[in-house]
Amino acid sequence: MDDGVLEQFASKVIDFSSQYGSETSISYVASNLAGSKNIYPNYGDYTQAFVLRSYGPWWRDAPSACQPFRRSKESFISQDFVDLEFEEAVYPTKLDIYETYNGGTVVRILAVISPTPKTTCWTTLWTGLQQNIPAEARKFSPEIKQIDHPTKVLRIEFAHTHVDYYTELDAVYLYGKRKKVSHKIANRLGSSVDRVISKLSCLTVDHGGDRGWDMSKKHSIEQSNGFFDLLPVNLLFLPIMCRDANCHWFTMIVMFII
Repeated sequence: MDDGVLEQFASKVIDFSSQYGSETSISYVASNLAGSKNIYPNYGDYTQAFVLRSYGPWWRDAPSACQPFRRSKESFISQDFVDLEFEEAVYPTKLDIYETYNGGTVVRILAVISPTPKTTCWTTLWTGLQQNIPAEARKFSPEIKQIDHPTKVLRIEFAHTHVDYYTELDAVYLYGKRKKVSHKIANRLGSSVDRVISKLSCLTVDHGGDRGWDMSKKHSIEQSNGFFDLLPVNLLFLPIMCRDANCHWFTMIVMFII
């Protein structure tokens, strides 16, 4: 199996907030977003596109408009969404959204991840503001956040109060790694880090134990400084060298054990 970058179009639409087409139609419906692109690089109103049901500020400003929930953050501007499933779970590296009519409405991209076998949650890959763009088709490829768990379900959220007519999308194309991309710090420290991680992996989570850790399976060590004696000298500089969250948490675990 190729361990390089896997490229795939969305295979299925599993949920959406609105669509211009009817449930019995194949025109202007959300399901048109599944599969390869059919319209791009053409620009205009095409029945083969996924078309959102609202546009402009009138939907929000009308007397009959629903008031926002009081718990919503002021920064939350999403008005519509679509959830997409892909054939294979990957660690996302890039995303192409093919906008073919009144683009610039994508404001947030999320992914479903499972940090543990019994836990599923959403994580944000990208967030931004509405954009005023030329009247032409474009391939929107925002810089997405790298995550530590694979995903095969993405949510794209839209805000379209600034456009004069309906937004239309042709397809969504995902790039990703089948295996987790190694962090730069791990490459720099080499196999010494792997050995330390292997030793530290003997700790297991037990919610019934003290502070949630089950220390009963910790290896017995004869050195006077315990796990500290396993650390290579260059690992002492981790707090200075680390620049990413995973490395930060690894350092905290080491300090906790010491």
